[in-house]
Amino acid sequence: MSLVSVIMPTFNKAQYLELTLTGFTLQTYTDFEIILVDDGSTDHTRQVAESFSANMNVKYIYQDNAGRSNARNRALDNANGEILVFNDDDRIPAPEFLQAHVDRLGTGEKLLSVGNKSEIITFISEKLDLAWDNFLRNFMIRHPELLAKNLEETQVQICQAEELAADFWTAMGQVLYRKGSDHYGEVVNQYGYDLDEFLFGWAICTTGNLAVRCPSEEQAIRFDESYTGWGMEDTDYAYQFVLQGYRVVCCEQAHNFHQVHPRSLQQTTELAANLKRFSRKYSKEPDATTEEPTVMMALYIRFLANRYTLPELNQIALELQDVKPSTFVLDYLKLVRQQASALLRSWS
Repeated sequence: MSLVSVIMPTFNKAQYLELTLTGFTLQTYTDFEIILVDDGSTDHTRQVAESFSANMNVKYIYQDNAGRSNARNRALDNANGEILVFNDDDRIPAPEFLQAHVDRLGTGEKLLSVGNKSEIITFISEKLDLAWDNFLRNFMIRHPELLAKNLEETQVQICQAEELAADFWTAMGQVLYRKGSDHYGEVVNQYGYDLDEFLFGWAICTTGNLAVRCPSEEQAIRFDESYTGWGMEDTDYAYQFVLQGYRVVCCEQAHNFHQVHPRSLQQTTELAANLKRFSRKYSKEPDATTEEPTVMMALYIRFLANRYTLPELNQIALELQDVKPSTFVLDYLKLVRQQASALLRSWS
């Protein structure tokens, strides 16, 4: 068996972390270590981590708050595994999670394995901002008792660690909310799990559920710590692998469940800033004299602005590969790049 290093930063999510680590006690693949980097938590994260150390190989590392990228790099520096699996502190893995990623990666080809992501509600309170839709309606039908709770004063825990350990899939069925918003099922439906002819595989990679064979020291890839706050540092990480010849594939059996939790309104601002940073970092042609993005990056920016779906985006990119560079095509590409530049400026 190959040793797997689970890379997991954490910050003030002790109650979610307990359920996540419980999921790892149920893994069918047992040769793994968890590198848990506590990025300056002020809650009882340390106690939660230490409560699992007797049953699992958990390496707990505390540091002053330095950000998500720094915490993951610290975990990578302390990892000993032949395979790296990224799993967030609020994502509960299915029992077959690690085995599925290991099988998908195989032994030879340079692959990034993107797992299957669903959303669950394990804790509910008035701070959890959920839109009333069919997903939430179906959830409340399964939990009518929640409607009688005084949610303004209390937080209700719906899923207990003991329930997970006793019957994982029944417990998940009770708290299932919806398919993960970052699952991109429409991409898999159109291009299959091998993502044949899909040029934007890096765009669906998130460190919430991602695996890769550990590169050699000469090819080691780290997270760019210039990204601050929330978002895009994991897209950048995956993009670096793609530039080194890795191929992105999907793995349906590598399933984990994101525990929906309250989010800061500041995340939207942080994401916008990081989107601009990512776009500009990879936008310049080798001989560029302006900050205008490359065609591929310009198309991606338009996806982020909700102008295209990923399949639509990819279809345009595929067609451009086969089109002769006529005046019309060159004018179109120039327009796309100018529009993307305008979008970047509008996000300032």
